[in-house]
Amino acid sequence: NSKSVTLFFGNLLSHIPAIFKSFFLFQPFFVTKYYNKKMLKILNNIFAENIIDLIQIEYNIMHHYLNYKSVFKNNIKSVLMLHDVSTKVSMRSYQLEINPFVKFKKYIEYLKWNKIEPEIIKKFDYIIVLTEEDRNYISKWRSEQVHTIPPQLNLSNLKITEKKEIQIIFIGSFNREPN
Repeated sequence: NSKSVTLFFGNLLSHIPAIFKSFFLFQPFFVTKYYNKKMLKILNNIFAENIIDLIQIEYNIMHHYLNYKSVFKNNIKSVLMLHDVSTKVSMRSYQLEINPFVKFKKYIEYLKWNKIEPEIIKKFDYIIVLTEEDRNYISKWRSEQVHTIPPQLNLSNLKITEKKEIQIIFIGSFNREPN
């Protein structure tokens, strides 16, 4: 989201290894982008110096950090907070695309997610999804220990005495297509 040309090209250059990994490993770019050796080293030190009972990972793209031998050796329980089912999001994006070239690119991205996301989900002891729709979607990959915890915004409980328009603001990353 860089506005200056210098920052844009600097950002692009820093992502070249992730772009190559995405292509050659047939993994979604965002999965390869968030693999970070420095982060792995920091986590390795944390696991070596502390007794950890539970790891909660937000977003499937961060699944790399569950690959620690010490996690499995010490039987640390793991939870994946699956904010979106990426396979479903990428399939919807592909289906709605009109431009044939972009549609082909999005189809490849869908195939990548369809290959890796079931593997990611199986690595965790527990999965948390936000909707029953997402729970049903991933049930073909994993049906046990999937829990639905919906967002805690319930407009039906609001008692409005006069009718007026309700405005809600959503703050999220603009580099995520669903947002």
